[in-house]
Amino acid sequence: MYIDNNIRWLRTTEEIFPHRPLAMTLAFQTEQYNYKMHEHDFFEINIILEGSGYHYIEKRRLKVIPGDMFVIPPGVLHGYENIDPIFNVFHLVANQAFFDKYSDMLSNLRQFKLLFEIEPQLRANEQNFYMNLEYDYLLKLKNDIAILDEIEFEESDEADTVRNIMTLKIITSLCLYASRDLDQKSKSDQKNCFDILMALEYIHNNYSEKITVEGLSELCNVSKSTFLRKFKTMTNSTPNRYILDYRAKKAGSLLSMGISRTEAAQLCGFFDISHMDRVLLKYEKKS
Repeated sequence: MYIDNNIRWLRTTEEIFPHRPLAMTLAFQTEQYNYKMHEHDFFEINIILEGSGYHYIEKRRLKVIPGDMFVIPPGVLHGYENIDPIFNVFHLVANQAFFDKYSDMLSNLRQFKLLFEIEPQLRANEQNFYMNLEYDYLLKLKNDIAILDEIEFEESDEADTVRNIMTLKIITSLCLYASRDLDQKSKSDQKNCFDILMALEYIHNNYSEKITVEGLSELCNVSKSTFLRKFKTMTNSTPNRYILDYRAKKAGSLLSMGISRTEAAQLCGFFDISHMDRVLLKYEKKS
């Protein structure tokens, strides 16, 4: 119903924080959520609190229920359609300045990149690894949401500090929940998927270093041929192509921040500038 990749409605940081230009986070709830396809230049955590509906991401359509949790990264086309009259969705918005400020802290969270980079990409590629939060956990989370609701319209340094602290608490809690969730799945019939998730996490954490298919297959404790088959099934890509695309994405981000081409190539694991330029050109054409 809402899927139209020719329509890319962009919501910007300036639009979402019109009266708080220095703010880094924002939280709000919507009880009758029917949102057409759009994208934005900030991160957004969505948690279904009540009712059911459909979540659209790129070309996918997923039915969602209370407890379903999604991270929407910048530049990802998505939307919602309610089924029930009350479709309560919690939104926690954080712009890039928030992640820059707390990068050292967040990088120590083992499942952070899985939630904020890997899972959204797999979801768009028709792999379902998004979390459904248990009822008891959802109740505890609602206490934090209530605190954020209380200060939603306050404009002060103190309120911004509380918003940042609560955002860190929620992200940390979700990462810990993901660790437990994945540990349970790794012991179940989803173990094969868990192996590839480990490989993806390794790539995202070590993209500046030399990474080989042999090393990744050893990490997953499977043969090279088995690893290649599983990786292709989950990501719709080869390991080498995935690594190059991720390096290109990181290099493009560094270049947009004013980092020199020489330094960007080195930081992202390319042989040299010309190698980076060739990979970037292919990545941009594909994107």
